[in-house]
Amino acid sequence: MKQFRSTIVIFILFVGFIGYYFLVEKKKPDTAEEKKIYIFNVNKDDINTLELTDMSDKSSFQLKKDKDWKMVKPIEISASKNTIDGIISELAKLSANRDVTEEVQNFKKYGLSIPKYKIKFSIGNEYHTLLIGEKNPTEEFYFVKEEDKNNIFTVNTASIDKMIKKSLSDLRGKEFLRIAEEKIKKIEITIKNKGNYAIEKNKENTWIVANSAEKGLDHDIQNVIEELGNISVEEFIDGSSRDLKEYGLDDPLQKIKIYMDQGEPVDLNFGEIKNNLVYTMGNKDKKILKVRRNIIDSIENLYINMNGKK
Repeated sequence: MKQFRSTIVIFILFVGFIGYYFLVEKKKPDTAEEKKIYIFNVNKDDINTLELTDMSDKSSFQLKKDKDWKMVKPIEISASKNTIDGIISELAKLSANRDVTEEVQNFKKYGLSIPKYKIKFSIGNEYHTLLIGEKNPTEEFYFVKEEDKNNIFTVNTASIDKMIKKSLSDLRGKEFLRIAEEKIKKIEITIKNKGNYAIEKNKENTWIVANSAEKGLDHDIQNVIEELGNISVEEFIDGSSRDLKEYGLDDPLQKIKIYMDQGEPVDLNFGEIKNNLVYTMGNKDKKILKVRRNIIDSIENLYINMNGKK
């Protein structure tokens, strides 16, 4: 009987503890979150324009979101989705280490009368501008403030550095080909001193080597298709010489012509290889770029296996 009463007591205490937890403890506010000092606290998906300005030389990058992010100044190009997403994710929930507004008018002390950087963004027709001044003596924090407000805050250096000191190469889109596989119907390939071949879709919508009865090439063909879709720009050769010989593009190692369901074919030439990167140029914008050599290796492997099997 005593054991039964002890069990009942333990059960009642357990139920009481569970009830207390859900009714009291669970409803307590998160004190760490409650004490957090937000400079901005907005939904990053609502941000539709972004402007980054280095005040030392007044250089500025202006970006705008339509369907995707694109740069509108100083030049009009697609923007790097990953880089822009990293900036606005940091900016949308920017929190301060502390409020140091003890000398409201003395902005010069913090490097905010003439700031080092400005970050301006908009949500609809509402604009916000963040001024970034000097670092504190230990360089752990930047002094920052909103342009139209007096409060001065310290923000971790790492948070600010994620948003500033961006170059054109950092911000421009690294995506090389935006062609969905299902829209490609044929790819013609020419390898220097070796000849050419083509891969295309058959009646079963399966990729094959055109005019070839060879079997067992599915894996090699799929590698070419996947590498073609994975090409991304590693380096832009800005202000490059138009002497194609300098980049091995006067007599390319490989040439690719991509035929799609609609529109003009896309031509790609691959030239000299340096440090596992290959110079390439397309027929549309004629820009010279460096991409990883994976695509030309996959094309070469298909050629070798195709001829090896023969």
